[in-house]
Amino acid sequence: MSTPKRSLKSGLSSAQRRLDKMQQELAGRPSGKFAAELTELQTSLAELEVAYEELEQQNDELLTTREALELQRHRYQHLFDEAPFGYLVTNLNGGIEEANQEAATLLGVPREHLPGKPFSVFVDAKDRALFRRLIPRVCAGERGGEQEVL
Repeated sequence: MSTPKRSLKSGLSSAQRRLDKMQQELAGRPSGKFAAELTELQTSLAELEVAYEELEQQNDELLTTREALELQRHRYQHLFDEAPFGYLVTNLNGGIEEANQEAATLLGVPREHLPGKPFSVFVDAKDRALFRRLIPRVCAGERGGEQEVL
């Protein structure tokens, strides 16, 4: 348990002990507004403890889910990186965001130099206009068949 969680749990326990002690001291005395406020405080504290336990459970579930997602991300990253075909991830403007090693090899550029570069610089000048028109269509989900650009 981390320090902030331990501190919160400790604080809740300490408040509960102090409240229990106050209620014991009040026992046998005439009840009044103070007794009613203590009872209300006891109820609120019990609700806080339940909420704390629920948050702890949700946090544990989130951590488990995060670990599973991280494992999947690593698995798919490995598939992307080791694919026998060149793969590029581009933004809507055709800028390269990610490339696998095969894409870098095909383009003749070190992989680490590809992110941030516009893919169009690797397209022959005569095909760049076609390529620039193709990007928004592909991003919009259109299936335009095959287009060859050099």
